[in-house]
Amino acid sequence: MARLENKVSIITGGSTGIGEATSYRFAEEGSKIAIFDVSAEAGSKVAQAIIDKGGDAIFVRVDVSDEKAVEAGVTEVVDRWGKLDVLVNNAAITGVNKFAHEVTSEEWDRIFAVNVRGVFLCTKHALKPMMAAKRGSIVNFSSIYGLIGNDDLPPYQATKGAVLSMTKTDAIC
Repeated sequence: MARLENKVSIITGGSTGIGEATSYRFAEEGSKIAIFDVSAEAGSKVAQAIIDKGGDAIFVRVDVSDEKAVEAGVTEVVDRWGKLDVLVNNAAITGVNKFAHEVTSEEWDRIFAVNVRGVFLCTKHALKPMMAAKRGSIVNFSSIYGLIGNDDLPPYQATKGAVLSMTKTDAIC
């Protein structure tokens, strides 16, 4: 099948885990892939593997918590392929596994910067070319921890709840 034939997709955190699997699957479905990640070695490896299988892919070093980097990355993708059809907000970190009273403000801020601010920034900048084209899809990855509580990773769980809420709100707008 080629459900994504001639589509252009950005996959954040696209060089490992679920993001890597998503990058490969989207490429198999015909999408051109822009892997946004902080790991140049892993991101370049995945992009090259997609190219070696006959796909079209690039790696763009982007820290999703950095607005200038996100904006530049989206611009690079649109300049290269002329459009943006799909954004997959996958990039996330689990952060520290401490109870809330043990988490430092710096630890809390870092996980929120990647997991929540990153989704916000990537969505914000991806919407510009999508709205101009009057089409596009945004997929936000969350977690069961966004719905239920557990006794581990409190900051991570809070970020996943925020992503779920942001997704619902963005879908309405």
